[in-house]
Amino acid sequence: MSYLGLFSSHHIALLSDWLGSSGELYVDIYLPRSGASSSAYLIHSIAELKELIARQTHTEIDITIFRSLQFPLRGIADAALLEKALSLISDGEYYSIIALEESVFPSSIDWQGEGRSHVEVKRDFAELDGESIGIGQEPVWVHSPDWIESHPDEAFHISMNRTTNFSVLANQSEYPPFQSHPENYKQVLDYWQQQ
Repeated sequence: MSYLGLFSSHHIALLSDWLGSSGELYVDIYLPRSGASSSAYLIHSIAELKELIARQTHTEIDITIFRSLQFPLRGIADAALLEKALSLISDGEYYSIIALEESVFPSSIDWQGEGRSHVEVKRDFAELDGESIGIGQEPVWVHSPDWIESHPDEAFHISMNRTTNFSVLANQSEYPPFQSHPENYKQVLDYWQQQ
C-alpha cells in the first residue's frame, strides 16, 4: 500500500510552499495499533517527504506536519547557548533537546533531553557540551489534537485508520494559491506523482 495517494494536489502545493518559507518541516508519523510510539523527522525537501511517506507500510497511519521551524534555538551546546535557553524557557516550562547532526533524514529525530526545570536544562547542557543541538517544545506533545485540527495554517494533519473506517481525513482540503495558480505547482506535482 502506498500512502502517497492520500495527498491531494492542494496538499502538495501547501507543503511545498511551507518548505519554501521555512526550509524545514517537522513531520510526525504515528502508526495506530502498531505497538510503537510515533516517529518524528525534520524534512528539508519534497523529495525527502515523498521518500518518508512512500516507505510507510502499516495498515493505518496518522501524519502531522508542522509549518513553523521547531526547536528554533539552535547551535553548539555551550555557556552562551545555555544562557539563551534559560532566558527563553521559564523554570517549570516543558522543553526538549534534539541532536541536530543525528536528526538528518532519513534518520528520525534523535532526542537528547527533556524536562521542566532550569536544573534539568543545565544538566542536559553539561551532558551535551560541544554538540550541535536544537531546543524547543515537541509540538505533538504540547498541541492537542483539537488545536492541530483548528490551526490548518500551522499544522497539516491527514489520517487513514479504523477509527475513520479507512476513509481519508485531513484538516484541510483546499489551498487557495493552488486553486488560483495551479501552473505554479506543476513541477512539484509531477515529481510527487512519478513512480
